[in-house]
Amino acid sequence: MNSKEPSAGRSAPEKAFHAASHVSRSVGASNTPGRRSSHTRISLWFDITSAYRRGDYATAIRELRPLAEQGNAAAQNILGFMYDVGKGVPQDYVQALMWYNLAASRFSPGEDRDQAVKYREIVAEKMTPAQISEAQKLARKWRPKK
Repeated sequence: MNSKEPSAGRSAPEKAFHAASHVSRSVGASNTPGRRSSHTRISLWFDITSAYRRGDYATAIRELRPLAEQGNAAAQNILGFMYDVGKGVPQDYVQALMWYNLAASRFSPGEDRDQAVKYREIVAEKMTPAQISEAQKLARKWRPKK
């Protein structure tokens, strides 16, 4: 890989994870509900990214899921990716689309939201209309956990 292009040679979902994890380290301090300090949240993002990169997907999911369930858009985007490609969870396009939908709806307009929308569209192309409908229903019913 070219050091100037860290995503060169990666699949589209791998590029999504790389971009989302990079964004999430900077967003984590301001976009994560709860009582953790900014330092602790940034450290947690580092731990999630490190676990993923070393192939410890179970740890990445265990740390990531509570953030996504609390409403962190970056965590939702990464969780969507992990369901999309089946890393640490069984591959499940319905869950992937639900998490991408939630991320897209929670990000402010800009590059992060555009990325979530892009990957939402990519996963939707792999799905039946019934699966898309189910994912949309789950996203509408979803509420952040405290």
